Amino acid sequence: MPNHVTNELHFHHCTEERFHEILKDIQNDEYGLGSIDFRKLIPEPEGLYMGDLGIEEMKRYKDNNWYDWRVKNWNTKWNAYGFEAPTYSGDAGTMTFLTANCSPFRVLFRLSEKYSDVEFELRYADEDLGYNVGEISFAAGELIDDNTPRDGTAAAQELAADILGIDLTFDVSSASGYVLSFLGNYYEYCEGVHVSPPFRCDASLGHPVVLCYDEDNGKVWLEPDRLQDNDSGTLEEAVANIRAWGVHRCDSWDDYNGYVHCLGDDAMESACHNGEGMTQC
Repeated sequence: MPNHVTNELHFHHCTEERFHEILKDIQNDEYGLGSIDFRKLIPEPEGLYMGDLGIEEMKRYKDNNWYDWRVKNWNTKWNAYGFEAPTYSGDAGTMTFLTANCSPFRVLFRLSEKYSDVEFELRYADEDLGYNVGEISFAAGELIDDNTPRDGTAAAQELAADILGIDLTFDVSSASGYVLSFLGNYYEYCEGVHVSPPFRCDASLGHPVVLCYDEDNGKVWLEPDRLQDNDSGTLEEAVANIRAWGVHRCDSWDDYNGYVHCLGDDAMESACHNGEGMTQC
């Protein structure tokens, strides 16, 4: 099975009438408005082998087959699928669809050549969070801007999460979610995390926090306890301070309790741990 890539294509400086005119021109007639048929922009040539590709077929047809031709000319092995209903707001329209393993860059640049009065913006993200992700702007077949973060970085994961609608936060109630690495250069998904009872400390500017210990990944960090916090006035500043406290290496319950002691008396009263699930000072 391929990796599914989400493609969010924006049509800028485009009237709603023009947007729907283009959508009608490029639609896959089987699916209707909001779909795109790559064949209408870069047609497959006659004589292309369209059957199953085994060793014998590869020897016989070489690169004159549907797979090699599509990857070379469409950047992806299949036509588009997974269409969402198109939307229009302000002076921009948006269509969203899926492709296999890669975005159809050549197809979309051909689209911009054909409709040169429109500026296009493509935001794309692989389901492998933080890999094969980026955003580009182009018009009349020419690249205008390119934001392609390095694979596997926090910036790439944050862009992918924004495109895919994924929340890159840690959920205290379920003791699971995304947490930055020690160096802050990528996010890890953590689950089964020990979450302490809430306490207050200088690092949180007096707001209630919990201390989280992920034994599997050997790290400890603070999270705001929003359920216990009724003071929203300085919460934003407190959260920034909590993030500045960082993510630290923690290889044992002794290490964990060492961090508790560093966080002050209230933490010692609430969050000390004997390694068996019991809080003790």
